[in-house]
Amino acid sequence: MEKRPNQIDRLSDVALFVRVAERGNFSMAAKDWHLSPSTVSKLVDRLEGRLKVRLFDRTPRAVTLTPAGRIFYGKALALLEAAESAQSAVMQEHDDVRGMLRVHAPPVFARHDLARLLPDFLARHPQVRVELFVGLDTPSLMQQGLDVLIHSGHLPDSSMVARQLSTVRWIVCASPAYLARHGTPRRPEDLLRHNCLNFVGREAWNHWQVGGPEMPREQLAIGNVSASDGGVLLEMARGGAGIARLGDFHVRADIDSGRLVPLFLSEAFEEVPVLAAYHHRKHLSARIQAFVDFMAEALEARNRDMDAWLAALSGSAGRPAA
Repeated sequence: MEKRPNQIDRLSDVALFVRVAERGNFSMAAKDWHLSPSTVSKLVDRLEGRLKVRLFDRTPRAVTLTPAGRIFYGKALALLEAAESAQSAVMQEHDDVRGMLRVHAPPVFARHDLARLLPDFLARHPQVRVELFVGLDTPSLMQQGLDVLIHSGHLPDSSMVARQLSTVRWIVCASPAYLARHGTPRRPEDLLRHNCLNFVGREAWNHWQVGGPEMPREQLAIGNVSASDGGVLLEMARGGAGIARLGDFHVRADIDSGRLVPLFLSEAFEEVPVLAAYHHRKHLSARIQAFVDFMAEALEARNRDMDAWLAALSGSAGRPAA
């Protein structure tokens, strides 16, 4: 059968187009594919020539999809997923999980969970390579060519699907030295008279919720120190600089050792879901599915252990010590 002049007969060109669209930059896409930026530019030009349409608007710093490019991007994803599905169907089960996996996670979760669990995941799936991006900002999956976004709280992008991996409870706590100098707050409104340590650039996080989802009570928390990293706030709280509100897994060891004292134990803890978000795909990549399944399984035991610890913590002292 004779090919039509505009038929796309090179799947690799389509895959390269998708990578450029996700990276938003010829140079970064070229690095991913181990090509020169000029070669990538020529291959995209060749694809546009076949289609007889411009797919990208180009500037010296970035490329963005044209309206036609956005339409083609959606169809290209479907085409590549179909090709991957066909390939997976003829591969043995243990050989399915392979290739590059790009994951974005918040700094605290990356240090406390991902760094601890990834060696076991890679041992199970030696043909997978992982690129881990760490930061507080929530990028779009396309922004860095990401496969999985680990996110806590409300998911801002409704186009993504998400699976809950864990639940984090916020715990308000301070060092014994700080409480000895400034007194122990008994009610959430007492926080107005204390120095509260907050996350910079996260105004919503500066309204501390005490009382759980059924009877939430929000209290504005103000202080003279804010930071973009929870580890810094933890060190400040240990040093007696003020009262901090941090995740349960972040402060558990310090509470058990007595370095920090939990507050408002008679109130319910504010709960925040930890999600694994990814593109909505009918046939999810085997490596993404394997990673999400592994994380959910690995965190399940930790979740049960944390639930028991929090129950014991609340039961041991209905009110904070003076």
